Amino acid sequence: MKKQLVWLVVIAVACCTASDLNFETVSKDEQSLTSFIGCLLDNGPCSADEAEFRSRLPEVVASICSKCDDTQKQFFVKTSKLVRQKHPEDWDKLVNKYDPEKKYETKLLKVIDEA
Repeated sequence: MKKQLVWLVVIAVACCTASDLNFETVSKDEQSLTSFIGCLLDNGPCSADEAEFRSRLPEVVASICSKCDDTQKQFFVKTSKLVRQKHPEDWDKLVNKYDPEKKYETKLLKVIDEA
């Protein structure tokens, strides 16, 4: 039973998280968005929630957010759209960091654009 509980915890932690992050917080002003991008690019400080999201981002990208719940997926999609629109150069840096071989970019863009 303990082993099953440990695996449940591991699976829950491995899932993409944005539980305490929300789009309104990240997008409320340019400084918040820039700070969030800086965190994701390892160019600035991160809140605990941002650091948690950043640590899960490789899995989110690789799974095309398939393990995300609806709230997490909305956060990922809305934030991605905002960064692509307002900071295309940072979007390119994020893609290069989290998908350097461009394995997932086409699928990610499809999910983002269709949402």
